[in-house]
Amino acid sequence: MIELILTDSTTTLTLPILEVPLTEIPIEKSTDVENLLGDVKTYFVTQKRQWVHTWSYLSQSNYDALRAFYDRQLTLFEYPLLTIDYYTITNVPVRMTINQKDIYNNCGGVKDVQVTFRETAQLPQGS
Repeated sequence: MIELILTDSTTTLTLPILEVPLTEIPIEKSTDVENLLGDVKTYFVTQKRQWVHTWSYLSQSNYDALRAFYDRQLTLFEYPLLTIDYYTITNVPVRMTINQKDIYNNCGGVKDVQVTFRETAQLPQGS
């Protein structure tokens, strides 16, 4: 089983990646300069990654734990660390976003939970 692990200074959460796809999007930072002859010279600065995953269904407790990581990045000024060993992603600081909460039953189950993890540098302490 492929597991997704999030860690911050407060706790660690392990969730199974139950469904595919786990989408990886390259983010390229570069500048193209075109000269008068129409030739292009590219200055590559860096390349980062972004991962998007959707769980069709999550229990209320798993959703709450996932949402807590999102909320803590805003209050602790600390990005969570993402690990997915199967894809050799290890302790990568990520800016996390999460979609709206769509409760589908009386037990609090949540459906169509989409989370985006954008690779970034960790926030400086005391931000």
